[in-house]
Amino acid sequence: HLSHNKMSGVIPFGLAHIPRLTYLYLDHNQFTGRIPDAFYKHPFLKEMYIEGNAFRPGVKPVGIHKVLEVSDPEFQF
Repeated sequence: HLSHNKMSGVIPFGLAHIPRLTYLYLDHNQFTGRIPDAFYKHPFLKEMYIEGNAFRPGVKPVGIHKVLEVSDPEFQF
């Protein structure tokens, strides 16, 4: 749970390499940019909460949606 921590910048790429990561709560911070492709390839990640951040309008997740369920419909394919 990293929600409501006033974190900013791009989503840290290293988070996608946490073994057995199942749920990732990044909501209500100030993240920008794109969602790293590694999150879509993570074998255990089921949900990643990203709403309430400062993504630019029109920014879409990168990669092929396989196991990641994004809670903000604005960022879904």
